[in-house]
Amino acid sequence: MVKEQDPATNNPTPPDLSITEKSTIEEKIKILKNATREAQQNISTKQKPFSPWKTSNKTIKEFSVNPAHTPWVKLYAAENKITKKRYIRLRKFKQNFNITSPELLTNITKTAYEAANLIGWKKTNETQTLKYLDKISDLRTTIVRDQEKIRDLSTKLAQFRIMQLNADIPRFQHDLHEFDNLLKNPHREDDIQQFLEKNTWLFGAEYLETQPVYFSQLSLSDSRFDFLLQRYDTFYDIVEIKRADAQLLNRDTTNEKIIPSRDVPFSSDLKNVISQMIGYLELVVEKKKELSKQGIFIHKPKGKIIIGRALSRREQKAITTIGSYLNQIEIMTYDDLLKRGEIFVETIKNRRTMSI
Repeated sequence: MVKEQDPATNNPTPPDLSITEKSTIEEKIKILKNATREAQQNISTKQKPFSPWKTSNKTIKEFSVNPAHTPWVKLYAAENKITKKRYIRLRKFKQNFNITSPELLTNITKTAYEAANLIGWKKTNETQTLKYLDKISDLRTTIVRDQEKIRDLSTKLAQFRIMQLNADIPRFQHDLHEFDNLLKNPHREDDIQQFLEKNTWLFGAEYLETQPVYFSQLSLSDSRFDFLLQRYDTFYDIVEIKRADAQLLNRDTTNEKIIPSRDVPFSSDLKNVISQMIGYLELVVEKKKELSKQGIFIHKPKGKIIIGRALSRREQKAITTIGSYLNQIEIMTYDDLLKRGEIFVETIKNRRTMSI
């Protein structure tokens, strides 16, 4: 078959194409043009290959921070070959480095100062700082040594204290017997108070080796309480002693249908002493700066109220329930004190038996 020629150009006449075929060819041409344009852009914006650190930097000197424990940690005094800028580089394999102890921090700081001095950085207080770092290191060593001594002394003190308590058991038992006899004689209120002032261990083990500080010894004129007791933490609590025959509740608590502390109203004696104790606590907190000048240190003081006798189990339960709602005030009957002393002595005996 002979193709027709274009009379003007002598070229063969292109065949007739359908509309669909023309559209397909135009789409392919467009795709090729876009691909060529993107390739040209990529060539013009192509980044230079990354150069390793050593090709553009010079190591002036390599330091080992702690060769014995962390040999993989290195510190470099370095210089950029192009900019001539000097700097310090800290490197660890895997790149991450954690300072895990004060000693390691001291080593890094001292080594960094040495590298800084080598590259010409001037530190006005460098020598003095290094001296301080050496002193700090020495102090840490001393602290560790002293802590070991303190632990050893604490252990020996605890052992001595146990021996002392064991030796005091006969005295404690004698005090409990005398206290019980005093409670059986309701006409000796003054004797009871004097006895408690001499035997403060009955108020709790934290008052075992303390002497009362009386109101008359303090420069306080706003109120009057019986005495202060010093705890083992050197701070003081307030003690207020009332009569052993004081009434605690107003209704008969032997009735099983009555719920103590909810259905049984406080007696006027109990209400008054609680109100008094709140006032005493507010007073010593308000005057704590003034008291500190007299050697009396107040911090979160507690008030201990000794009042009445627990005539029944339900009455004792009522007093315990009332006390549980008073944060800084503890209400104890004389029977509570006696029972607390007995438990304390039994605890010492049992500890001695276990240690034998």
